[in-house]
Amino acid sequence: MDTFARIDKNIVMQNLDAIREAYMNLMTSDKQFIDSIELSTSSTSMINIRFKKWNNAIDSILSTTNKEPRCFLMN
Repeated sequence: MDTFARIDKNIVMQNLDAIREAYMNLMTSDKQFIDSIELSTSSTSMINIRFKKWNNAIDSILSTTNKEPRCFLMN
């Protein structure tokens, strides 16, 4: 998915565990997300459901993350 193309790599790295947990939660607990994968992979509405749910999960994780300050000067 396109999610990580719009996010700073360092912020993603800080949140890898939470991102993995969110993915596992969607894949095991979210019936609508599971159905959008199992029942129809080419349906536009199902694709939109997958993208929306995944992007919402990522956004909720990253909304509480602050970018870490640099520990060294950049010359």
